[in-house]
Amino acid sequence: MVRRQDHRLVTSTGHGRRWARSRGRAIVTAVALCLGPTAVANAAPPPTQPVRVSASTESHVATETSQVLPAWTPAVTMVNSYGQLLHKASAADTWSLQSRATTHLLVAFGLFDWVQLDLGIPMVIYQEGTTANTTLSSTLRATGIGDVRTGLKGTILRTPARGFGLGLSLDVTFPTGTRSALLGEAGATYAPQVLLEYRFGGGIETALNLGYYVRPDVTVGS
Repeated sequence: MVRRQDHRLVTSTGHGRRWARSRGRAIVTAVALCLGPTAVANAAPPPTQPVRVSASTESHVATETSQVLPAWTPAVTMVNSYGQLLHKASAADTWSLQSRATTHLLVAFGLFDWVQLDLGIPMVIYQEGTTANTTLSSTLRATGIGDVRTGLKGTILRTPARGFGLGLSLDVTFPTGTRSALLGEAGATYAPQVLLEYRFGGGIETALNLGYYVRPDVTVGS
């Protein structure tokens, strides 16, 4: 038996050149490709979350910066992601997610120039896979909504044209996704994070997120 702990120390980094800064409503589209095995034989559905993407145009695609949107400024973002296994599962009685295409609808709203509210709704528009305790001909539900995410982000140290920036964030997801279709966790999750960044000359910046991801225990195996 393998038991996954619900507490996990997570880090993520990102960097990029800021070539567009929105001060109003923005629509951004990106594509992410994720490859790797996810087929695991177990008695209960394994947790399979869609890709976590940033809601603010002040951040990178999957890494948050410490900066927030200006006061009373909205931003609407749509991010499309697609993932596919490099091999097909062949064992019976196996939960297997073979491929998935997801559209993430994200809304952010700046408050008081130092606080930002986020809302993320992952929508699986198509997926292929099989369910456990059945034959491989039993497939997962093709579409559905994942776990809805809300977030709160605040700036502690505002970044000038060059230099360091510091912020804090808290993400909470709710178990709105159907677990038997591998669309969500077994319960709510929480992810407090410290947001660090550094801006170089010429609009180049790098960001580091250090956080603690809390989610329900899941027993994998017999």
